[in-house]
Amino acid sequence: MANEINLIAQLNFWSLLLIICAGQGFIFGVILLFHKKGNVSANKILSILIFCFSYYFLFIAAYWSNYLVKYPQMLGTLRILNYSWGPLFYLYVSAVINKNKKFRLKQILHFIPTVVSITLTFPVFLLDTDAKVEIIKKMLTGEYTGANINNILPSVLFNFHILLYSFLSIKKITEYSKSINGNKNTLMYINYKWLLKLSFGFVGFFISWFIYEILMYTGVKYHIEVDYIITFFGVVVIYTIVIYSMKQPEIFSGISIIKNEAKYEKTNIPFEEAQNYINIINDLMKKENLYLNPDFNLRSLAVRLDISTHKLSQILNEHLKVNFADFINNYRIEEAKLRLTNPEYSNLTILSIAYDVGFNNKVSFNKTFKKITGITPSEYKLSQAPHFTN
Repeated sequence: MANEINLIAQLNFWSLLLIICAGQGFIFGVILLFHKKGNVSANKILSILIFCFSYYFLFIAAYWSNYLVKYPQMLGTLRILNYSWGPLFYLYVSAVINKNKKFRLKQILHFIPTVVSITLTFPVFLLDTDAKVEIIKKMLTGEYTGANINNILPSVLFNFHILLYSFLSIKKITEYSKSINGNKNTLMYINYKWLLKLSFGFVGFFISWFIYEILMYTGVKYHIEVDYIITFFGVVVIYTIVIYSMKQPEIFSGISIIKNEAKYEKTNIPFEEAQNYINIINDLMKKENLYLNPDFNLRSLAVRLDISTHKLSQILNEHLKVNFADFINNYRIEEAKLRLTNPEYSNLTILSIAYDVGFNNKVSFNKTFKKITGITPSEYKLSQAPHFTN
C-alpha cells in the first residue's frame, strides 16, 4: 500500500526543471538541424545528440515524478539511446575535425550495436499496457535493483561501449591539437577548445552514470540525489553547447571561413594532404626558425614546400583559418614573449627584440603583439617581472 501511495504521479521542482531544460534542448536541436551555415554535417550530428540528451531528461523527469506509470510506452526507450551516445559523439568530433570529409556509408556500421539493442528490446515494446505498468512499478519501488546477470551484463557492455568511444574521441581530439601548434587565433584552436570542453561534460556524465550503477548493483540504498548529480552533468553538456553558440558562433556558423570556401571551391585539397603539409610547415618553423627572417614571405615558404603560393594560401586559410601574415606573426610573437622574459636577453630593448624576431618596425610589432596577447610588449614584460627576477 505504501508503494501505491509513493507511486502517485506528481511533478516536483527538479522534474519541472528537467522538462524545461529538455524543451530548450529540443528547440536548440531543431535550430541546429536546419542551420545552413558552417559545418552542416557536424551541426546535424550534434542536433541528434542534443535530442538524445533532451529525451533522457524527459524520461528521468517522468521517472522521478512517477509519470512513467501514466506513460508506460516510454518503457525500454532509453535502451535505444544507450548504444547511440558513443558513436554520435565520435562522429561529431570527426566531423568538426575533418570538415571537408564527406559522410561515408561505412560509418553506419558504428550503429550496429544500436540495432542489436533495439532488436533485443523489441519484446518489451510488444508487451500490453498492464504488463508494462507492472514492470515500471517494480522499477520505481526498487524491486529490480541488486546484482544479477540480467542486470549486470547489459550494464557492463554499455559502459564498455561508452568507454571505447570516449577513448577514440579523446584520442582524435589530442591528435588534432598537435596540428594547431599553439596558434590561438585560428578556428582550429577554437574548435579544439570547444571539443575539449564538450568531451569533459560528456565523459563526466557517463562516469557519474557508471558510479550510480555500481552503487545500485552492489546493494547500496538508492538516493535520488545520485540521480540529480548524473542529470546535472547532462544539463551541463546542453548549456555548454548553448552558451558556446552565443559566445563563439563561428563554431556552428563558420562565419570566418565563408569567403575562403567560395574562393577555393574549385581547388579542393584533401584533408590528409593538407595535414601533411601543415606538419611539414610546423617542423620547418620549429627547427629552422624561418619566421626570424623579416623578408620571409608566402613565396619563400611555397618554394621550400615546392607548391604554388595559391595552394599554400588555401592550406593556411582552409585548414588553419589564418592568412600567411597572421600565421608567421604568431610564431614571431611567441618568440618575442620568450625573449622578453629570458634573462639572457635582458640587455636588449623591446625594439631590438622586435627586430630580432622578424618585425621591421615598432608600430607593427606593438600592434601585432597586442592583437595576439591582449596587452602591449611593455605590459607583458612588466607582468612577468616576478618570474623574470627569480
